Amino acid sequence: MSDESAFGSIIGYRGRLGQRGSDQREKSASVRQPLYSLRPDPDQPRNLFGDAKYQKRLWNGDDPRDVLRDWMVAAENHAARKQSADSLRHLAATIAEYDLIQPITYRTLPDEMLAPNGVDKLIVTGERRWWAHVLLDSENREVGGMFSADSIKATALPDDAKIRGMQLIENLSREGLNAVERADGLSQLRAEMSAGQKKPIAWTEVEKRLGIDRTYRWRIQQVDKLSAGAKRLIVEYGLTENAIRPITTNKELQLLPEMQEVALKTLIEWQNSDEDSGNRRLTQYITQLLDKVQGGGVKSAESTPDYAASTQKTVSRIASAVKAIRGLDDGSRLYLANALATDQKAHSALIDLQRQIEVLLEEVNVVGRQH
Repeated sequence: MSDESAFGSIIGYRGRLGQRGSDQREKSASVRQPLYSLRPDPDQPRNLFGDAKYQKRLWNGDDPRDVLRDWMVAAENHAARKQSADSLRHLAATIAEYDLIQPITYRTLPDEMLAPNGVDKLIVTGERRWWAHVLLDSENREVGGMFSADSIKATALPDDAKIRGMQLIENLSREGLNAVERADGLSQLRAEMSAGQKKPIAWTEVEKRLGIDRTYRWRIQQVDKLSAGAKRLIVEYGLTENAIRPITTNKELQLLPEMQEVALKTLIEWQNSDEDSGNRRLTQYITQLLDKVQGGGVKSAESTPDYAASTQKTVSRIASAVKAIRGLDDGSRLYLANALATDQKAHSALIDLQRQIEVLLEEVNVVGRQH
C-alpha cells in the first residue's frame, strides 16, 4: 500500500474524532434542511474551487447558484478544475436518482462568524454533496425523484464536535488532497487533538491516528517550506505530495523560490501534455536546473544570500517573542488568548507560526541525526 493510500484509508477512525453514534443512528437522525441555510466551512482542509475568490463571494452574500455557475464556466479552460466539475456533475446525477445515501453533517454557525442573511449552519462534512444540490437546484431538477433540490438531508452535530478531524477523514477517504491541503490538514488535526492539553500532542499520535509513518508525515510537512507562489500552483493544479516530492525534499531548491515555481510549471506542462511526469524525470530536471543556477545560467532571487546574518536576525526575533510571552501575567495571557480565539485571521497566523516552528524543529532533528 502506498503512503497516500494509507493516508486515505482511515475512514474507520471517524467515530474517534468526534462523530457520535453509528452510521445507522446518523441516518435515522437526519432531516431535510433548507439548502441555503447552510454554507461550507471556509477553514476546512479541502476547497472545492481551488480559488479563494469564489469562497469569498459565497460568504459575501452572492447566490451560491451564481458562484457555482461562474466557477464551472471558468473550469472548462482549466484541466484540473474541469475534472472536478465533471466529477460534481456525476455526483449530482447520482443524487438526482437516488437522493443522498449519506447525509451531510452540520453544526450551528459560531457567533463570531459573519454570514449572509438566513445562513445559520456550518457544513462539517459533505460540501461536495451540498454543491451537487446547488447544481441540481439551478437546473430545477428533483432529488430522488420526489424532493426539491433546495432542501438537503442533513444531521446536526454538537457545537463542540471535533470537526477538523472529521473533515480531514472524509476528504482523505474519498479523494486525494493536494499537497498543501494535506499539510494544512495535518496541522489542524494535531491542533484539534491537542485541545485542552498544555502543549501539542506528539506527532506520533497523529501518525497512529492516520495510519502513516514518520517519514511520510515529515515529507508532507516539507510542503510548508515552499514559497507562497509555489503553494498557489500546487493548489490551483491539484498537485499531490507524491508528484512534487523531488521538489519538496531538495534542500537546495528550498532556498530558491523562483526555481520552485519553474520546476512546478514544468511538471504541470508534462502532466497536461500526458508526458512522463514521474519522480525520476523530475529529479533529473531539478538537477539540471540547479546546475544552471550554480553555473550562472539562471539567477536566483538572492544570488549571494547572507545566511549568517539572516540566521542571527531570526534567532534574535525568536528570543524577543519568547521573552515577551513569558513576561505576560495571568490576566494578560488570558486576555491575549481570548483575543486570538475571536480573531480568525490572527488565530490562523498563530497556527501557521506553530506549524513553521514545528517543521523547523523537525529539520533540526533530522540534521542532528545526520551528525
